Amino acid sequence: MEAANFVEASAAAVSIPGTMLRDIFGAMKKAYEEIGYPEEWKNHTQGGISNYRPCELGINDISEIRLRVDDTISFNPTISGVKSEESYLVGKDSTEQLCSDERWPGSRIDIDGNSYYMTDILEI
Repeated sequence: MEAANFVEASAAAVSIPGTMLRDIFGAMKKAYEEIGYPEEWKNHTQGGISNYRPCELGINDISEIRLRVDDTISFNPTISGVKSEESYLVGKDSTEQLCSDERWPGSRIDIDGNSYYMTDILEI
């Protein structure tokens, strides 16, 4: 779970206005490599801009679509057996998490001056 959360936080950290979706995809692939899962991105879609439908404009290595202020974007990286998924609102200088709740088990991941609360699996 920590590995999938790291990939997601890495994507969120680069998701500012003007960033191309392909560059976000590149950041996600790099994060997968850093945590020791270089091929895992091939097993699931990685997310995309979401408005009326989930991931209307998917993150991939060829997309030239650029993020704009007030876009919503969702990430859903997986590592076999777990999936991290969160939606964000693209702000002028950073992204705002829309769904995470610190009452749920989790931890903070800090990347390039950005801090994200990433949820863990709830064990009962």
